[in-house]
Amino acid sequence: NYFQNGRIRALSQAEAMGDNFDENSPNFNYVYHFNTLFNHGNNYITHEYRFAMSGSVYTNYDFDYNLTAAMRWANQQIDDFTLIIDMGDYVSYKLVQTFFDDFDDWSGAKVLIEDENADASRPRVTVVTNDKPVVFKKKNFKPRGELAVYSPLRYDLSGTSTFDHKEIKLPYNVWDFDHFKYAKDEESFKILRNLPFARRGYVFKTPEIKQYYESIDWYRPDPQYVSSLDDLSREELQWLEKVKSNH
Repeated sequence: NYFQNGRIRALSQAEAMGDNFDENSPNFNYVYHFNTLFNHGNNYITHEYRFAMSGSVYTNYDFDYNLTAAMRWANQQIDDFTLIIDMGDYVSYKLVQTFFDDFDDWSGAKVLIEDENADASRPRVTVVTNDKPVVFKKKNFKPRGELAVYSPLRYDLSGTSTFDHKEIKLPYNVWDFDHFKYAKDEESFKILRNLPFARRGYVFKTPEIKQYYESIDWYRPDPQYVSSLDDLSREELQWLEKVKSNH
């Protein structure tokens, strides 16, 4: 609604919010615009802004970004489009399948898992990364949907402090580790303390540990990986010390 009859319909924040603004359900998007004159040949525009992300009772974070504005460019497409999604190393998040049909245009270190429980009107995939971001590249890109990235809270882990390998599938994201401070038995303890290394694809030789992690959808064995405490993040090391001290 901001582009009418070839002109930008600019509003201040106060005008857009009006008198009865519901901050839980805003009915407008921010669109930043600028005027410029282009020279013949290649013109380069560098644009940057910071967005203060927040969570909710449903998500750790939820981020949307409009892509379809490209359909209002002169040629109604982006000739050479690159999207880099970097939410951090060794993280998992949801990506709503709005602007792509398959995974052929994606690259980078990733595991894309189709979400069988997704709403048919809002299909989504689970992205699992290692130490590299995922990248989407497309020539003559005509986006028909917006970018939507979010990290759902693990409600199934609420109130859980003891890990039982027979009942619980361990999470991938490090911010979920603190749910587990104790292990129910010795086998659960061995599986739990190896979680940081499983995230990096360590190939386990102990049958019980191997069988457990191979049953988890995010686990991808990497024969090239050699386990080392030096690889672990500060958060992982602190959590691992708690688990060992409580055993």
